[in-house]
Amino acid sequence: MIMFTVDCVVVLSGPGSVVSFKQPVGVAVSAVGNEVFVLDAGNSRLAVLDGSSLRPRRYVTGVPGLEERGAVGLALTRGGDAARGESVVLVNWRTRQLTQLSTSAAATADDLVIRQVCMAGQYFTCHSDICQKVRCAVTAGSKVMAAQHR
Repeated sequence: MIMFTVDCVVVLSGPGSVVSFKQPVGVAVSAVGNEVFVLDAGNSRLAVLDGSSLRPRRYVTGVPGLEERGAVGLALTRGGDAARGESVVLVNWRTRQLTQLSTSAAATADDLVIRQVCMAGQYFTCHSDICQKVRCAVTAGSKVMAAQHR
């Protein structure tokens, strides 16, 4: 049995908080940029917070992967591409898309999306196989894994 203690619990939303989330479904912490990424499905956005103060740096909205309040899976790549560094991987259960986004604050709307893959057909037998409970992770070798519980 593994036992551990938690030294600090941070509540990012609620009375007195700097940022408000409607349906936060994922959190990832950057290893290189001192940033915390919060996937806020209810607002169809990705909040990028300062890793020290937890104050908002920017919000990513209106890009593929975040539409229809369907983004439920969030993971970070760990710099598999030296030119890009880390990137964010999102799973959207409504659009059945896996989307990789740049984490660069300098990225424009045109170069924010690195790639997008439809999960239906190739990875799942049909669109109805993909449900709201799908999540994702990225291996050390930058392979993206998607899994869901039925």
